[in-house]
Amino acid sequence: MHVAPTENLDTLVPSFARSLRAANKASTTLEVYVGGARQLVNYLRVQGMPTKATEVTRDHIEVTGLPCRAPDPRGEGVEQPRLAR
Repeated sequence: MHVAPTENLDTLVPSFARSLRAANKASTTLEVYVGGARQLVNYLRVQGMPTKATEVTRDHIEVTGLPCRAPDPRGEGVEQPRLAR
């Protein structure tokens, strides 16, 4: 996917959701992934970090310290593996 240098991540979330639907991802997967993308954009904005797609780096993502947990239909969190650095 080509990303314009001025394109903010929040404008890319709907496209991300469409790509998940096109890939026939489960509705729960769609909710978790798109919700996580929206939370990330909001966190970056609140912290004064860049939200332009071409300016966000791995360091911006890792510094969030957001837990890697996915909601569970029973209301419990499911621990997800963290990516190796």
